[in-house]
Amino acid sequence: MTDRRNLIMEKKKFSFDVRWVGFGFCFFVTMHLLPAYLMYQLRFISPALTIVYDVWIFAGIALIAFLIGYISRAVTIVEASIAGVLYAVVLLAAAHQMWGGPIKMSTSIWIYAIFAITTMSAMFGEAIQAMKEKRQAAAEAK
Repeated sequence: MTDRRNLIMEKKKFSFDVRWVGFGFCFFVTMHLLPAYLMYQLRFISPALTIVYDVWIFAGIALIAFLIGYISRAVTIVEASIAGVLYAVVLLAAAHQMWGGPIKMSTSIWIYAIFAITTMSAMFGEAIQAMKEKRQAAAEAK
């Protein structure tokens, strides 16, 4: 009984690892930005690539946040959310630099959208990870 209580108390602790913020940000840059850039450059070759690019802009962020949540063992979803917001700020700053116009509230909604997408996806990844660990613990107990 005490082992179960200690396990529950461990699960309820808030843990924060800044390394996962850095890893998540690097993961977003390498696994989202580079493919998006390549698809954007190649979109003139095929109309299908334009559709793939548009889907990848949001689905890619969700997939990467899910992977961060799933891979990061004993880490909260906060790291993926912060990494997503940092990534959104960098994207917004790059867009501002390219377009030369002021940053408006309509463009900063991207930050909120990416924050929501990363948080929900990381929560889903953590939930899948917890279910997998529960199944493994049940299998080991048998």
